[in-house]
Amino acid sequence: MVGRPSKRLNLFAELKAGPDSKTDFLAGFRAKFLEGMITGTLTSSGKATSVYKRFIEMLEVTLTGQMDFSKPMQPVQFGLSVQLGGGM
Repeated sequence: MVGRPSKRLNLFAELKAGPDSKTDFLAGFRAKFLEGMITGTLTSSGKATSVYKRFIEMLEVTLTGQMDFSKPMQPVQFGLSVQLGGGM
């Protein structure tokens, strides 16, 4: 399911069912703006992910973060990548 409440904001949701009768629900958003975009998701298993992309002239800088709320003692994961020639 995808919703688009504005030109710059997309909302989405997905329900998956496996052959073992287990289900997983994912909900998220993507917001676009002049310099880049941000995407965030949260699953029913407690995993949250966010991706922030910023476009600076010929560079695309991506910051990512992941957290598993079902395992609160596990550290949060962060990442950074820089790509030459990026663009929207």
